[in-house]
Amino acid sequence: MPGTTSLGIRYPLQSEIVDATSWQDMADDIDALMTSLDALRDTAVTRPTARITGGSTSVAVNTNVVLSGFNNVSWDNAGYANLGVDDDLLTVSSGIYWAYTKANMSGTTTFTMARISILVSGSVWAMQQQDDYSSTFASDIRSSGLFLVTAASATLQARARWAGTGGPATFSSQELAVYKVRDLADV
Repeated sequence: MPGTTSLGIRYPLQSEIVDATSWQDMADDIDALMTSLDALRDTAVTRPTARITGGSTSVAVNTNVVLSGFNNVSWDNAGYANLGVDDDLLTVSSGIYWAYTKANMSGTTTFTMARISILVSGSVWAMQQQDDYSSTFASDIRSSGLFLVTAASATLQARARWAGTGGPATFSSQELAVYKVRDLADV
């Protein structure tokens, strides 16, 4: 009876007669293992993902405004971005996702708070707030989070808000990115 490794590869034991069948069994087991590893690697490196960048959005004090004017698709291997139709969103299918957004803010006289949020189909999902009572601008405001989409499609947007005086503030160097972690069938 052949031995078996922890990965399920059969091999002849020391007392067994080694023949073509035992070599073929071992070769078939190694080939099957490598094929399954190739499939796992392909799944890991080809997850649906997209990122849109660029543009700037003017935001009046104490108002919520969806960041728009994205003008560059950094990457999109899933068809989530269509800047010619909507320059402010990504459209994703059902699944579990990780997303982030980022922007730089300038153009205020005084600054007390800046907030950037991720909206999933219009609802706030992730939010980050930065308070700074001494500076005149906030740089690199970010928000990120995991979210679940059960509908056939959902929109993903970034929303900004700030408090202080002056303005309107300009949110520039905008980014919005999404990465599909899992399909719902894999949960």
